[in-house]
Amino acid sequence: RQRDSLVAWAGSKRQGIIDGYAVRKLQLLPYFDRQKDQLSEKQSAVIARIEDKHVLDEHEMREAHEVETRNNAIALKHMEAYCRGETTSGDRHERAITDRDLAELTKARRARDQMEAKHSGAISVLRGEQSRRISQRLVKQEEELAELEARQVKEIDSLQRECDDMVRAWDDETQKRRAKLETWWNIQVEIWRKKLERDTGVQFS
Repeated sequence: RQRDSLVAWAGSKRQGIIDGYAVRKLQLLPYFDRQKDQLSEKQSAVIARIEDKHVLDEHEMREAHEVETRNNAIALKHMEAYCRGETTSGDRHERAITDRDLAELTKARRARDQMEAKHSGAISVLRGEQSRRISQRLVKQEEELAELEARQVKEIDSLQRECDDMVRAWDDETQKRRAKLETWWNIQVEIWRKKLERDTGVQFS
């Protein structure tokens, strides 16, 4: 009966160890779920800030392009008038038109003709840089999530190893107690046998 009691008690204790670690593992899951939610919120906020900056950068670039276009138009208007021998008010001037003046006029016209393509190219470059920054951020987000998931797996594995070690240690302790109980039981049986032989005069093997 004592052996049965030991086995039942040891089994209950063993199951208690396993159940305790199972509860701890279950508690890890919502913890890491919260960590993932917080990471996702942080990542979304970062992407939103990047996108907001992109919108602002493009808006500022377009404004700068408009200023450049206006300045070119004003300068070109003055150059064309000057090279026609006129002032900006339409009056004639007597200054000589040099080859340098004509070269500057040609340069200003070329700048006007190429300005739209130049501005479009600058916008495309800006958008390309913006796209690259977002792509890099998305890659970083995937790495952060993978790192978090790896930490989750590592902690669960560590907890499982700890549980296995505890169960093994308990099984060893149970085996030692069972061996002691069996030794004690064998000694008691031997004592009872000898007493019974003395009392009855009958030899029991």
